[in-house]
Amino acid sequence: MKSKIFVLSVTILFLSSLNLFAQSSYKKPPKDVLDVLNAATFPQTSISPSKDKILLLEPLTYPSIAELSQPMLRLAGLRINPNTNGTHRQSYAVKLALKNIADGRETAVNLPDKAQIISPQWSADGKYVAAGNITPTGIELWIIETSNGKAKMIKNTRVNTAFGGFSWMPDQKSLLVNLVPMRRGVAPQYQNITPTAPNIQETTGKKGTIRTYQDLLRSPNDEALFEYYATSQLAVASVDGKIKEIGQPAIFDTAAISPDGNYILTSRVQRPFSYLLPASDFPQEVEIWNISGKSVYKVASVPLQDDIPVDGVTTAPRNYGWIPTEAATLVWAEALDGGNPKTKAEFRDKLMRIAAPFSNAPSEIVKTQNRFAGRTFSERDGLMLYGDFNRDTRKRRLFMTDYRSSASAPKMISDLNVADRYNDIGQPVTKRLPNGFSVIQQNGDEVFLSGAGASTEGDRPFLRRMNLQTLKTEEIWRSGNTEFEGFVVLLDDSGA
Repeated sequence: MKSKIFVLSVTILFLSSLNLFAQSSYKKPPKDVLDVLNAATFPQTSISPSKDKILLLEPLTYPSIAELSQPMLRLAGLRINPNTNGTHRQSYAVKLALKNIADGRETAVNLPDKAQIISPQWSADGKYVAAGNITPTGIELWIIETSNGKAKMIKNTRVNTAFGGFSWMPDQKSLLVNLVPMRRGVAPQYQNITPTAPNIQETTGKKGTIRTYQDLLRSPNDEALFEYYATSQLAVASVDGKIKEIGQPAIFDTAAISPDGNYILTSRVQRPFSYLLPASDFPQEVEIWNISGKSVYKVASVPLQDDIPVDGVTTAPRNYGWIPTEAATLVWAEALDGGNPKTKAEFRDKLMRIAAPFSNAPSEIVKTQNRFAGRTFSERDGLMLYGDFNRDTRKRRLFMTDYRSSASAPKMISDLNVADRYNDIGQPVTKRLPNGFSVIQQNGDEVFLSGAGASTEGDRPFLRRMNLQTLKTEEIWRSGNTEFEGFVVLLDDSGA
């Protein structure tokens, strides 16, 4: 009798366990909690360069489990979704709308169902917004007409956003795009197995600094995968759907069109790849191409960046960029101290430039006593603001100069410790030119500065105007101490 009772007990327990497993599923919190979690999010905003419309973006609040479980390749410091040839777990918007600033009228953008919109970019004239749309098999390029909210896909395009993207051409009717090559073949098979060949690395015997990075290459198979997914084909895609390929496919770290639309600054990642450094430190060939894809000027052959001192920089040209107000003039910085901050030197860096057709030798703009720390050009008068940084004192200085004249003496605007937020003068307010490039907004002898406004009362963002002759500032607006507001854009160029 006891054995029968025991068998019955075990049977009931076994059946109960089966029932428990059969009913297991994700549990939901109470409705009050769900209502809070599912409440509409505050939209992200982007104001048009023409300052008459606002693009409203509704971001995805919570990614699905299916999205989180998408495959991921960790290659040379990148995390790539091989299904889309884009960044793994890339944030996106699910809805877009256009709002008129004058009357508040909203127009919904007619996107496809389950759209996943990334990287929306206004054309400089405000007539279009270009955006990517993530699909299960790739990233599409879409063009939105801002006058009516109509959106259309540029056919036969898959954008490579893992190592590239898209940007407006100076005509504002076409885009420079990194496309997934149409004829690249089948992807290498991912091999997470015992290697069948030795992992060969070489050393030159030079001293170097070893840093720690995530997601580096580990095998020849990783190298093949990186080369496959990072390679793109440059092309010009017009808003009416025409595609024109430029040059041959390559791994483009940079592809920047000149202000006149006739040249492209390119930097192409080269072998040998490193197992100790991310892709940004791989060897690169930096060239200027014409719009047909032919190299017309070699800027630099940048070696593997495996011997950069701590807080140092490369000895090769760096910080390349076009002068926004000139047709095709390239500027860059070069180290004068071997890139080593411990080396004693009167000047640490110099800024150089060269103009199309790039037949003359580069000319020097200015030298910096400390490490060069960025530049911004104004919309007129040859004005350039640039900074330098002293590693030992932690001070950053801001200067202004006329970059067109070697006789122009730099004028210091500020000299502050980077931790001194109370006395921070702010950042220059910029605007977009018709060619799409951003410049410092200037009204006569005045520029505008906006900043966080750190104070003993907390952050109180501000907007100021600064006279370029006297360097005196006048506060135009400051957030109150009972609310928190921030400056967005000047609707009036004069700042009135």
